Amino acid sequence: MVTDDKSELDLRLEDEVSKQALDRRLAIEVRLKENVLMDREIQVGLKAFHRICDKWAIGTRSAEAILCDSNVTGLDIENLRNQLSYMLRVYRLVHDVIQGDDARKRRWIRRAIPSLDGKRPIDLMSAGPAGIAKVLDYLEFYMNGCSS
Repeated sequence: MVTDDKSELDLRLEDEVSKQALDRRLAIEVRLKENVLMDREIQVGLKAFHRICDKWAIGTRSAEAILCDSNVTGLDIENLRNQLSYMLRVYRLVHDVIQGDDARKRRWIRRAIPSLDGKRPIDLMSAGPAGIAKVLDYLEFYMNGCSS
């Protein structure tokens, strides 16, 4: 029996979320080559990316799609570096534009946005660099007070 403020169900859910986060990390790192993982900038970027995935409840498939551009054959370290950089920018802009807690930000990335052709930001970001650029453009446009 659990004696603190958390119920047994809450603890099981936390364990499941932790397991999913670990599975996501392992799946992504398996796709990356060892020499890429030794790059300090990539290591720091991946750590930040995994934290974003945890906060926004981004699953393994979406996370892999965001990082691993399907239009690029083989692993392009510059592409990976760019994808990580873009995701950090998206995170910062979402943090600045969307007021409220992490749950509200999670809902926003899963909501169809009319100005994004009715698409969800998570789907655009998972579609590759052009999708991430579209989300960034929208957030920057919104940030500058020109929302539609």
